[in-house]
Amino acid sequence: MTESNSPITLRLGDLREFGRRAYEHAGLNSRDASTVVDVQLEADLRGVDTHGYQRLPSYVERLLSGKNKPNATVRVDKESSASLAIDGDNGLGQLVCVRAMELTLAKASVSGLAVATIRNSNDWGCGAYYPMMAARRGTSRSARRPACQRSRPTVDATAFSATTRSPLPRRVEPRRRSSSIWRSPPSRWER
Repeated sequence: MTESNSPITLRLGDLREFGRRAYEHAGLNSRDASTVVDVQLEADLRGVDTHGYQRLPSYVERLLSGKNKPNATVRVDKESSASLAIDGDNGLGQLVCVRAMELTLAKASVSGLAVATIRNSNDWGCGAYYPMMAARRGTSRSARRPACQRSRPTVDATAFSATTRSPLPRRVEPRRRSSSIWRSPPSRWER
């Protein structure tokens, strides 16, 4: 490798601090800035670089230009004993989704099952982060985005669900037909 192509090593704590300060400069409070940076760095640590820390400059720009609100108030518009309809107030998607998942998990801990929808948000980053929040609490989980989400790029219609009373799903390997055609897709899950 030439000197200009040599890899550099950065400490995770230094990246965390730099990202937090960048988001604070763009208007987020310290807690919210730390939340967004945590989601982004988790994506990088999982190898999903496309949804990780490399997004920091564009998200800071969105906050500074007013395309997203740095002081967005995530609020519940409607709720039932097992559901939430959440308005993200045009906040950064990672922040809105973490808050939504926190609310969903709290509701699931009482009712046994909960689902939430989100509107007025944007890109949620690495989608695996949110079900992993539930997994760390020992609950089953699901996080989905509708296929038609690109039809209205300023509106996020993300849905979350969580349940506290069923085991985590396990992967079931698909069976092959004699003609070597998959009987079911390799992403099939069963309990």
